[in-house]
Parts: sequence; structure tokens; C-alpha cells
Amino acid sequence: MDQFLSACGRRIQFPVGGILVQTARAQGARINATVGVALRDDRLPMGLPSLEGSLGVPPADALLYAPSHGKLLLRKLWGELLHTKNPSLQGPVSMPVVVAGLTHGLRIAAELFLDPGDDLILAEPYWENYDLVFQDLSQARLRSFPLFDGQSFNSAGLRAALRRGSRKKVLLLNFPNNPTGYAPLFEEACEICAIIRECAEEGSDVVVLVDDAYFGLVYEEGILRESLFALLVSLHERVLVVKIDGSSKEDYAWGLRVGFLTYGGNGLKQEELRVLEDKTAAIIRGTLSNVSHLSQSVVLCTLQSTTYWEERRANAVVLELRFRAAWTSANGAASSVSFRVLPCNAGYFLCLELCNGLSAGTVQERLLNEHGIGVVTVGERLLRVAFSAIPEADIPDVFRSIAQVCSSYSFLV
Repeated sequence: MDQFLSACGRRIQFPVGGILVQTARAQGARINATVGVALRDDRLPMGLPSLEGSLGVPPADALLYAPSHGKLLLRKLWGELLHTKNPSLQGPVSMPVVVAGLTHGLRIAAELFLDPGDDLILAEPYWENYDLVFQDLSQARLRSFPLFDGQSFNSAGLRAALRRGSRKKVLLLNFPNNPTGYAPLFEEACEICAIIRECAEEGSDVVVLVDDAYFGLVYEEGILRESLFALLVSLHERVLVVKIDGSSKEDYAWGLRVGFLTYGGNGLKQEELRVLEDKTAAIIRGTLSNVSHLSQSVVLCTLQSTTYWEERRANAVVLELRFRAAWTSANGAASSVSFRVLPCNAGYFLCLELCNGLSAGTVQERLLNEHGIGVVTVGERLLRVAFSAIPEADIPDVFRSIAQVCSSYSFLV
């Protein structure tokens, strides 16, 4: 397993003694004076009444420290749901470890698997926060290849990127993609796996980081409905896979900051997977101590609700209707102005690629100032539109306004 890890990943260990172990040993003691908390005489948390009244869960499920690995029942349930959502998942898989949202999970993965100067391979365009997480903080080098070849996933670009550099490869896959809203067709997903297997068979050790932030939000037929994690964990003994997911988008709980890291790999034993869990918890212990107990308890209550799946389906229907309205409106507007719509079939966003020398920054500014519509620029030529945040009735107006700005601006460039 060491061949996959960074120097930090090899070095860091969860404490085998100290406060945590001594506290665990004292559980059930007649008097427990190990934990740095304040308890009432009845041994319940000494919370402020004004705070306790706003929690929505018992104070003991919110105010006390949670384990560094995360709340055990939540971890077990998320692991069960992982198999429910990915029926073909086979092979060695760890128990999920709770992290403080997906960004935190990505940061931990960077600590465990990337040394300064290592290459991180990923498709472009990509979420701008990757620059901060992997390049600025971890000092890795981002080596990108174009996401698309025409209207399809750029398999040749992925193959070429994996053939460059050192023996150890770290690959980041993000589907549905932020910013484009693209998810691979089943055939494309199989080809991605075949390329990674080919790389491993040629002697490379491959770490695949699967950013599943928008997992499950797919709107067209023929798309891979499971996570790539499910296809990759049993791929090859030289492939280690990290699934980074959470409740932020899957459960519409963005601000609760509850995410998960799950590990898998055909060459990994269960004891090695437990070591990875412990190394993850060690980083959490050394940075956050633990993820918010209140947030974990709220998410756990949500996952246990008898109406959980029904509620998710209701929201998914709304998002799919917005996607279809956005796709129709964007392509209709694109027929007469200077942009094209990048392939999109999933997620929260779609991207418009500006043509004829148009500047994304200028179009964005005019769109905001003249029409009161905010969008995000990606580089010099892309506009990202979050149809997930727009009422369906307002979506045609957004793309009419973009077309109007582009048409009027095109006369000036």
C-alpha cells in the first residue's frame, strides 16, 4: 500500500495512546474525568438552554465531541447506502470516514496521496477550487487534458495523460462534471476503466480520486447510473480508488458540511483499508479534531427517515425539468449568436463556450449590470449557468438575455 501514499500518508498514524484511548477505556467508569467537556450532575451535557432549544436533536447528539472517524452509525448507514446506490459494487471497500464536506475530503486525499511536485491528472474545464486545494495548498502540478473530443468524452486525451510522467499516477475524475454538467455514457465509463487498467498493466501504480459531489443527478438515458468507484475498485491490484462524496448535493444539505471518504482496491486487504481509515481520522484529529456532531446527527436522522427516498425523487424531478428547460433554451439561443453549448446531461450546470473573440468576463459583467443576471466565468471563454438555482419559468429569459448581450457585444469586438 505504501506505493500509493505520499510521505505524509506513510508517516501519519492515528494515536494509539493518549487522550482518545484513555477516554475510550474509561467509558462506563463510575466517575469519568477524562473528557474535556462540562457535564451536569446527571451526566448530560451542560448546554445553554437557549442553545439546546434550537438544536432539533438531543443535546448529547449535538454538543458532545464526535469520534474523529465520524459517528459510527452514520458511517455504517452511508456504507450500506453506497451498495444500494451502486448494485454492482464488488471487491474490498473500507467503511466510510466522515469529513467536513467534499472540499475537506479532497484536501485529505491530497495530503495522503500527493507530495509537492507530484502531478495530478484531471480533465479541463474543472472546478476552480481544485487549484486552491491541490496546487496552492498541496503544491501538486495540475496536468490537464481536454474533457471533450467533439461531443464525447476525450478517451484519447486521458490515455495520453496517463502515459506521461512518473510510475505513480494520481488521477482525479469528477462526474457529473463541474462546471459542464457532463456525465459519461456507460460505454465511455467502460473505456475509462479500460484505459486505467491498461496503465496499471503497464506497471504504473494508479490512485483514482472520484469526486462524486453531484452523484445521482443524471437526466438522460445511456448514462452510467453508478459511481465510477463501483467499476474501479475491482479493476486491478495496482489501482487504489478514493470515493469523495457526501450529503451536500445528494441530500440537499450544502451548509451542514458532512462528507465521506471511502477507499477500495483489488490489491488491498481489509486491514490495509482500516489503516487508510485511521490515517484519514489522524488528519481529521490533527486539524478539526472531529466533524460537527450536530451536523452528523441531523444527516443521520434524514437518512433514517421513511420518506427519504421519496423526498429525494421529488427534488430530482424539479432539477430534471430545469435541466430540460435550460438545454432547450440554451440551444435555441445558440443557433443565432456567438456561443455553443458544451455537452451536458447531468448535475447542476451547463456551460456556454463563447466564440468570435467574445470575452466571458465582459459578457458576465454586462449581463449582471444590464439584465440583473449573475453567471460564473470559467477561463476566458466559458460561462457557467447554474440551472439548479433558477425557477423553471425564468430559465428562457436567462438564455435570451445572454444571447442579447453576446449579439450586441459581437459588433464591438
